[in-house]
Amino acid sequence: MNIAIIENGIVVNTIVCESVELAESITGLTAVEYTDENPAGIDWTYNSITNKFTPPQPFPSWIYNEEIKQWEAPMPYPIDDNFYDWDETTTSWVQVGEG
Repeated sequence: MNIAIIENGIVVNTIVCESVELAESITGLTAVEYTDENPAGIDWTYNSITNKFTPPQPFPSWIYNEEIKQWEAPMPYPIDDNFYDWDETTTSWVQVGEG
């Protein structure tokens, strides 16, 4: 089974192990199973009340959308053939190339 190793609410490692109990005895830390429906990764946050993992917030202005399980910018990505990077200072998409 896929196991997330948790320390202070943060995933510090992911391993494959026979059981949560064995993973906890080996690591000395909290272990939680994760799945494709509830994925986990290193540096993700674990909420023990909801039993959910959340990826790190990419920028302070971005908001986590529980429905699609992704962080979203406060303004949508431009829909054209160009390439953009997020600029947190202006909280906007800045064109970095042409498509």
